[in-house]
Amino acid sequence: MEIKGKKIVLSTADFCDLDFICEVELNKDLWKYEEYVEKNIETIKSLYIDRINQKVRAYDFIVNEFSTGNKVGIGDIREYHGFENSWEIGYAILPQFQNRGFGSESAKLLINYGFKYLNAKKMVALCNVENAKSQLVLENSGMIRESIFKNAIFCNERWVDLYLFSVLKSEFKV
Repeated sequence: MEIKGKKIVLSTADFCDLDFICEVELNKDLWKYEEYVEKNIETIKSLYIDRINQKVRAYDFIVNEFSTGNKVGIGDIREYHGFENSWEIGYAILPQFQNRGFGSESAKLLINYGFKYLNAKKMVALCNVENAKSQLVLENSGMIRESIFKNAIFCNERWVDLYLFSVLKSEFKV
């Protein structure tokens, strides 16, 4: 499946994308605001194989630049267990492709997918309070900061807060 935007196309991740997914997942520059980053390639591949085979309720996409077809990042939607019929989005754009609007457009396309195909009533995203770029991506995609989880993750040798961003189906503008 492909979801076309103005600058990007999201394509459903498949087994042939595993090496690229590992490249993104192992890129140290992308994950400095995360509590834990998997470093074992086989573990990463195994996780994504289970997701591709739909052993877990998650949908993974490759973010492709529309004009060149270059793979520039990944995006996903997974069940959010905090609220009924809510889904969480995630995204990562490789550093050399950042600051071009690919993250915001990815987030917006993922949100729209959740509302349109998964019948979600609410889409959410979690963001380290120190990750200003990700906050901007979520705001640009139409989400609002709903709450803060104090001391939610242990990141970079200390406890940090997370923001919960969300948007309801009735609020979302395509």
